[in-house]
Amino acid sequence: MLYEKTEELIGKGGYSSVYICKKKGKDSNQTYAMKISLEQQNNSSKNHLLIEYKILKRLIGGIGIPKVYYYGKENDNIFLVQELLGNNLSQEMKKRKNKFSKKTFISIALQMISRIEFLHSYGFIHCDIKPDNFVLNLEKENENVNENNNAKDNLIIYLIDYGLAEPYINLKTKEHKKLKEQQGPKGTFDFCSINNHMGISLSRRDDIESLAYCLIYFYLGKLPWSSRNSSIKSRENIMNAKIEFCSFGKNIKNLHKNLCKILDYATRLQFEEKPNYKYLKDLVKEME
Repeated sequence: MLYEKTEELIGKGGYSSVYICKKKGKDSNQTYAMKISLEQQNNSSKNHLLIEYKILKRLIGGIGIPKVYYYGKENDNIFLVQELLGNNLSQEMKKRKNKFSKKTFISIALQMISRIEFLHSYGFIHCDIKPDNFVLNLEKENENVNENNNAKDNLIIYLIDYGLAEPYINLKTKEHKKLKEQQGPKGTFDFCSINNHMGISLSRRDDIESLAYCLIYFYLGKLPWSSRNSSIKSRENIMNAKIEFCSFGKNIKNLHKNLCKILDYATRLQFEEKPNYKYLKDLVKEME
């Protein structure tokens, strides 16, 4: 293999660990991110790194899409080498004491919508939209969001981790897949859609509902049903808290009315319906 990992672990998820790596035999200080699959040791039948590699190859050249350099197997391990990026938005929130400025919030929200729209335009849904999966460019990290918590014009947000992504259409015929029950929820409980909790097959609407929860988290600095809350631990309790919030809690104190509109719109989308991305962006822009 052309790349070798360092001992610096920079992330770990459900199906892979992520290390800093460099090219072998090169004097360059260029560094990359190497994902190493955990699935064989977990006896998984699904190769999420291969799924991610194939999707990233389709999306190549898109704004806010990580560059991918290598996929392969060696010594019973599966590797994916891609562009090294910076902090995710959860980390950025913590750095800023759980509060983005209005200008930064709007810049981030608009780009998140654009990334999801771009992915959907290629026939895929992400299935794990959450703050951890939106990251800053490493080289621009410090200059994009400055000490005064203001976003500069060149702020670029990347959408990462496509291992759970799937097509919502038949990629050959372009026919939308049929509504059916799935095996269980995908993604992260705090941010997954109510339909996802209920085991209903996912479509574009579920990415949009997860986006709405992300924006509420950025705006309020927390989610009412956070799994880190000791009083709300189970998936069922989190789902019930979301149902109650979507039904009665959208007038929560300090929550902007346009975020209520975004959440209401997301939860009313039909299974095969194409989201109106422009409408969502306009609601965000009106928050200035």
